[in-house]
Amino acid sequence: MKNRIISILSLALCAMPIVADAYGAYYNPYGEYDTSYNTQQKNNKLNLGIRFFVGLNTALISHDKTEITYKTAHVSEEQTTTKINYDIFDKAGFVFGVDSSYGFRLSLGAQHYNTETKFVDGSDDEASILALGMVVDIPFVKKETTSPFIRFGINYISVDQNDVKIQFPAYCVGLGVTHNFTKDIFGILTATYAFMSEADISDIKATYKENAFTIGMGLGYRF
Repeated sequence: MKNRIISILSLALCAMPIVADAYGAYYNPYGEYDTSYNTQQKNNKLNLGIRFFVGLNTALISHDKTEITYKTAHVSEEQTTTKINYDIFDKAGFVFGVDSSYGFRLSLGAQHYNTETKFVDGSDDEASILALGMVVDIPFVKKETTSPFIRFGINYISVDQNDVKIQFPAYCVGLGVTHNFTKDIFGILTATYAFMSEADISDIKATYKENAFTIGMGLGYRF
């Protein structure tokens, strides 16, 4: 049972970087990529260049480490897992938010899915996972077709697996790059490190802790 709990819960934080992936880019408010200083100053006076966007994100590769400590037995178990996502639409997350011509972006994401784990004894178990997240992207440069940024985020993870229920906040930092295919359509590539403090699992009198590194990608559209 202990190994099953670790196997199920380790899936939760893997979802977080998917939710945390934000979209944005650096663009002229009128849809033209113009590096002219005078034009930029004129446009900034007329329009802050704020636009809404929606998109889908997914994890390509994830590496996570989980630790569960049983209070009554004073026993700890650790597990390290590396996963490659061969189906890019599997567990994809929805993202929406705003970005500006100054390059700063605020994004909100939501993801919910059920997952099934099969064990060596032939049995299986299911878990319901909900992940909500918010991130801020801070650009290194502005008004470029391809632009790098640094990311900070906070997330809420909820896992419901039979007799085990756990909710915890998680935090992430990362680096990413956005490429504008057009003034409206863009893609994104990110590398994110997510971590959490210890969370109590009251149902089994244990604490749970996890951190994860994820490489993800996404596609979005601006309005």
